[in-house]
Amino acid sequence: MLKRKPAKNKAEPASDAAEAAEAASQPAPAPEKRVRQRLRCSSCGFVQSGTNAGKTCHACGAEALQAYEEELDPKRVRMLGLRLHPMASHAAPAFAATLLGLAAAMAAVGEDPLRSVFLDTARVLSVLLPAAIAIAALTGLVDAKLRLKSRTTRFLVQKIVASALFFALSFAAAAWALFTDLSDATLIPYSILMTLCSVAAIYLGRKGSALRNALVKD
Repeated sequence: MLKRKPAKNKAEPASDAAEAAEAASQPAPAPEKRVRQRLRCSSCGFVQSGTNAGKTCHACGAEALQAYEEELDPKRVRMLGLRLHPMASHAAPAFAATLLGLAAAMAAVGEDPLRSVFLDTARVLSVLLPAAIAIAALTGLVDAKLRLKSRTTRFLVQKIVASALFFALSFAAAAWALFTDLSDATLIPYSILMTLCSVAAIYLGRKGSALRNALVKD
């Protein structure tokens, strides 16, 4: 007796086609979202953030990162993140040091034709120096308002007085550079003014570095 072969299920292809159509109609899975991390180094206090913040501190290199949650107002954080005062405060000391070097160069070259190049450069930078000090002072006041409870503390008053003196000295130096020929005789008072400007810049830099971590919580 011959065995009859089981009949093929003709519904299977239709079922497979329906499943394929249903799978195609499903939306594609959303790509995995990378979470922005904020990590603080327990070794140096540096805070780093990003979708791939890593395991090593970007500032000191220590593997001492811990999860960090910002305690400050977001608007305040954004303003502090602009770093306006630290950037602005670098220009004035650089100008003062450059001008002191130019004064020394002019004294060294004597009547050499190169002296006129040094003189023109000194006059331009002498005019820019008071403007750079004013910008640094204004951004410093804004920075102090964002960081501290009061802008009349002893440290800040000392910085304000030193900034005012720095500005006055730089203004006098600019006037001297513009209205004298900066010959050997007139170069001496100008050099003294620029030396005093450099001293004021160093003093302000030391005071500012002492306040770099001062930050009052909300």
